[in-house]
Amino acid sequence: MTRRIDGYAVYFSRIDRRFCSATELTQETMFDLFGAEGLRKGFNIVTFLCERLAIAWNARVLVDLNERRRLDDLIRQCSDMPWHSELKRYASSLNQSERKLQSKTVRYYVSAAIGLVQLAGVRSFRDIRQAHLDRLLRTRGGLAASLSAFARHLRESYGVALKNKKPPTASVRAKERTLIRRIRVTYKRLEETNNAREARAMLARLLADLYQIPLQEVLALTGRNVRRQEGHIVLWPSTRQVHIDHHKLARHFDRWLPSTAPDVMVFEGRNRVQPLSTDAVRYHTERLHH
Repeated sequence: MTRRIDGYAVYFSRIDRRFCSATELTQETMFDLFGAEGLRKGFNIVTFLCERLAIAWNARVLVDLNERRRLDDLIRQCSDMPWHSELKRYASSLNQSERKLQSKTVRYYVSAAIGLVQLAGVRSFRDIRQAHLDRLLRTRGGLAASLSAFARHLRESYGVALKNKKPPTASVRAKERTLIRRIRVTYKRLEETNNAREARAMLARLLADLYQIPLQEVLALTGRNVRRQEGHIVLWPSTRQVHIDHHKLARHFDRWLPSTAPDVMVFEGRNRVQPLSTDAVRYHTERLHH
């Protein structure tokens, strides 16, 4: 207990040294000070501050902030390379893309580009050749999709024409079989478990799979996104209007995800302002398939 209190004191002292007034505390400034891991470890303090100071906290924004920092770190690690400025321009072009790429996607694309340039051993992007790309894809074929944007950038910015061979994709029927099997296995485990954290992970995975909604969006559900009436549950009643009509699934939802205040996370993680993470869901669900 003493160690925990000392930890809280250190946490608050860092806040006191950085900020002059409580109005300066926002999700962005807190992340800038502590980073994702620091916020995770200080979840009790984060919850206290959010409730006491009415700090707006958004799970998606936190993911985005973390991905941007990871991207900055990735680029910074290449600061002594002759192509560092070219890499920064590539990352900037991705962030400004009309497609509005997610921060994680940008990081994947930049990481794949770094892998190719390092393998090529060149001083400039303009010196990359088809042989370099082919050699990389022979051993890391999974990078083909992430390198498609880089190949386009090389063509448009340097006149370097590369043919990016896309790996064969699984058939629609095969993907459907895999999805159906995962739903069955996950639901069976949901019926058997008495562990609340595991049950919430199973429910999140099932909702994402059954209604084809990105898992991160399911985990970002708050109390105001849920309407309950007579055993019938509607998610996002004002927008998507996802109806959980299956009575057993609705029963599990009510059991493991009780009603919450409008701004409280439905899939509560370590605190009431941060949801269960995708990694936690993956941990619980992937164990079922091994």
